[in-house]
Amino acid sequence: WRHVWKEVLVLDISDESFVDESFVADKVDQYKQRIDTFTKFSGFVNSVFALRKCATKKMRLLCNRSHYYSHICNNSFNTWIPSVFTSDLEEFEFKIHCVDSSFTIPTTLNLCRNLNSLSLTGSILIDQNLLMAIRLPMLRSLKLNMDTVAIKTVNQFLLGCPKLETLEGCFPYGDYSKLHIPQTLKTVKLNTDSNEIGFLELKFVGVEVSKGNLKHVKKGSLNFSSETHLDTMQAPLLEIFQVISGIEELKMHCSTTHWLYGRWSLHYLHEVLSFRTLRRLELITPLFVSSFLLSVIQQCPAIQDLKIENRKESPYMYWPEPKFLSFPITQLTHVEIKGCEGSPEEVEFAEFVLQNGKVLEEMKLLDIPANKEESFEILIQQPRAKTGLCKVIFGKSVSDANFCS
Repeated sequence: WRHVWKEVLVLDISDESFVDESFVADKVDQYKQRIDTFTKFSGFVNSVFALRKCATKKMRLLCNRSHYYSHICNNSFNTWIPSVFTSDLEEFEFKIHCVDSSFTIPTTLNLCRNLNSLSLTGSILIDQNLLMAIRLPMLRSLKLNMDTVAIKTVNQFLLGCPKLETLEGCFPYGDYSKLHIPQTLKTVKLNTDSNEIGFLELKFVGVEVSKGNLKHVKKGSLNFSSETHLDTMQAPLLEIFQVISGIEELKMHCSTTHWLYGRWSLHYLHEVLSFRTLRRLELITPLFVSSFLLSVIQQCPAIQDLKIENRKESPYMYWPEPKFLSFPITQLTHVEIKGCEGSPEEVEFAEFVLQNGKVLEEMKLLDIPANKEESFEILIQQPRAKTGLCKVIFGKSVSDANFCS
């Protein structure tokens, strides 16, 4: 393999394969095992770099199992990492778990003028001198999932990344509103814990000010991990809903509506969802529950365009509100429901909107099974609140990439 290491442009190095999984002992012996493991690991990495004759374009360096509190470890990393920090480097991922210690990224990171993707995870610190002078003109993807990272640090980092499109990190959720958003940014993934078990993902297009924050996002989609315990998401989700309350176009993925179902009564829903300026809303739901969907409409008084996609993923969801609500719908002009099943819930919802939609122009009911079409025939003769023509259209789903994609 010696000739391969000389010319290879991509390095993927991990200490995982150097760990003896069968080793079981007390803490003293575990400490010694870490030393032995890192000694073997560093010997291998040193031999690789000693053979190399070319620049590195991509590198992933993972050290989760062998680092221990010693200057020897940091000295090794301070040798390896600066050697790849050149203008040739395009992607760099570094993940390290230290015991009672941290590793500081060297200021030579600024030499990576063509770096496109940077990922830093674990026991890592960013030097203040580096922050003040950071300049990565080609960086498009940034992940800062360190054990401790303040929003102030993130904002300072963003100032040196004029082309950034994707940001990921574990930040204090109480500071979400302070996160600066460059105009180039398209996706923010907010990890709710450093182990990346739970996350919120906000995708958006268009920030109307040159140096804005999440409050200035006008169009976006909200998704979060469904693998985590939903209770751990409550505070971060409440915070993000409050921060983006001025949004004008929003798509909520299935995991988001699943979290809202049955968790908030109508009395509290206005504290969670208060979108006074929202004009277009797309909801992907695990089940069609008319009273919940009507309650959401109540919290969006300016809504003009509503799309609902029923994924039919849950046999039952509980919404603790009365079946029948009464309120006028004054701005809604277009409604589209995908994945219709012909259920009484869908018919009830459609009837209510037709009867109360003061300016409704069109309602599309898509993907109705052939044996369920008669369930919706009542809507053809249903009285409308809007005087004049209000169309009810039956059909099949077609993709619409322009709506909160």
